[in-house]
Amino acid sequence: MVDRLAALLERFSVTAEVFHAGALCGINTLEGDGMGQFHLIQRGPMEVTHGRDSLQIEQPSLLLYPRPLRHRFSSDPRHGADLACANLHFLGGTQNPICAALPDVVCLPLEQLPGASPVLAVLFEEAFGQRCGRAALVSRLFEVVIVQLLRHLMESGQIRAGMLAGLGHPRLRNALVAIHQDPA
Repeated sequence: MVDRLAALLERFSVTAEVFHAGALCGINTLEGDGMGQFHLIQRGPMEVTHGRDSLQIEQPSLLLYPRPLRHRFSSDPRHGADLACANLHFLGGTQNPICAALPDVVCLPLEQLPGASPVLAVLFEEAFGQRCGRAALVSRLFEVVIVQLLRHLMESGQIRAGMLAGLGHPRLRNALVAIHQDPA
């Protein structure tokens, strides 16, 4: 049987483009600029506010905003927080079934993302370095982490609606993959 997540990503791709890597000090507001955003926080602490909600980040974590959503980072003005950030482009925009199935915000400590430690180590090393090809490599590594995150969300049952929920369901996933492979 075809890999259910690979089949979905083949038709509805998501790409990342790194736009920040390093310290973030004080208060910084990000508008989203019509895209989703993915933040990997290596060192904090920091508070993240979006709308009326806020999150206290005390440990290395990831923040995924699949759709544009204004958010503000507040960290120590002197010591700041270390993070790498990427804009996300979902083929088809907000109608992309991956984008549409995700909640407005996903926050997860990095230690809870199975198998991601080696990828994250390389991502942070490259993101905070100044080697040639850095941006291209870090952008591709963000995409690897996105796949790992989607796999985790599907396998842990944290997605409750849409295509990802169906592909995560033990009895529905094979039928959904078959339908998409041969719609006739």
